[in-house]
Amino acid sequence: MGAVARQLHPQRRLDQRVCSIEFFPYRSQSFAHGSVRLPSQAYSFALVRRAIARGAVLVVTRCEGLWYAAVPELREARAAGRLFVSSNPRSSSLAPRTLGDVGFNKMLEALGS
Repeated sequence: MGAVARQLHPQRRLDQRVCSIEFFPYRSQSFAHGSVRLPSQAYSFALVRRAIARGAVLVVTRCEGLWYAAVPELREARAAGRLFVSSNPRSSSLAPRTLGDVGFNKMLEALGS
């Protein structure tokens, strides 16, 4: 969040404006979970659906395909210009180089409002 924090007014409380939801369990060579679904995942997916419904700006940094499979509504959010996908799934950096200028600026706009 360093690049984001530098762009915002220092008084802004990012902890009240950002929610990070990880896709777990994620695919791994050492853990073949198949189609295991945990109760906490249902909660996470519900949080994402609520964010979509209220028009939030969303960022997927990893597991894009898994997210689309679990929450198909994310495709509509992307088509509407409210979902941005990182160009580097090995890094969770939120910066113009990973989100593109449009995605990064849209995120900053949402955080600053």
